[in-house]
Amino acid sequence: MPSTEEHIPSAKGLRSLRKVRAADLFDAWLFAEVEATLALAAWRSASSETKSDAYGVYLAALDREARAADVLALRLTPVAA
Repeated sequence: MPSTEEHIPSAKGLRSLRKVRAADLFDAWLFAEVEATLALAAWRSASSETKSDAYGVYLAALDREARAADVLALRLTPVAA
């Protein structure tokens, strides 16, 4: 199980992140959000035999969406002067 501690990127990591277009990170988050929505629908409609697996897929999709949102938020955070 992943740690609940928030990952704090290094200064070098933040500089590298600034090179990525915010629009590309927004697109990545949007795709992850759609994937999570589709996984939720699949879990809700899954048969009792496959519901457990579908739930795992949904949790993984939610994790990817949250991580994409976190990266986008970091990219959009102004740099301290």
